Amino acid sequence: MTMVDGALDADLHTAFDAVLDAELDADLRRRVRSLADRAEISELVDRYVIALDTQDENGFDDSWPRRIFTEDVVLEFPIGGYRGLDGLAAFHLAAKAKFARTFHLSSNHLIALDGDRATVRLQLIGSHVHPADRLAQAGPGVSDTFGMGGYYQGEAVRTAEGWRLRWWKFTVVWQSGGSNGPLPDVAEAAEVAEVAEAAEVAEAAETP
Repeated sequence: MTMVDGALDADLHTAFDAVLDAELDADLRRRVRSLADRAEISELVDRYVIALDTQDENGFDDSWPRRIFTEDVVLEFPIGGYRGLDGLAAFHLAAKAKFARTFHLSSNHLIALDGDRATVRLQLIGSHVHPADRLAQAGPGVSDTFGMGGYYQGEAVRTAEGWRLRWWKFTVVWQSGGSNGPLPDVAEAAEVAEVAEAAEVAEAAETP
């Protein structure tokens, strides 16, 4: 092998290594972005599940759904649904207000990415403690809790503010105990929101 052949061979190896490094860098960037997207979407649904229990721990908050859903979100539940962000916080609060306490736990997040959208599914178990007055009216032998298990599925999209849920559906697989009535309608949700806001105003007025 001549010196010229050796130099040419070295140049080819250098060029090949550069192409390989570029491909590896591109693949690494794709993998990192995929991991980051999955982590953000998983955290998004975690925030929703936690909000089911904590949405009113600091008083009524009308803004929290905007950090989770798109403006045109469609929610589907076994006995009702909701469209859009307006009044969505009140809708959730009215459902929660039917119980003294609630506790929800999610697991098995399945996330399938497709560019700027993703399909999401997770398992959910929920426990709901009935108010004492309802139990007193119901009489002995009535369970003090309502339990259920099922799964959420939906679509998440990438927005300027990050990932948001655009479609969100819950399917019940099993339940035990009484559910304490159907999901609230819009009018009932608005009434609960007004009561919550009035309580906040009264509490603020009493605070020196």
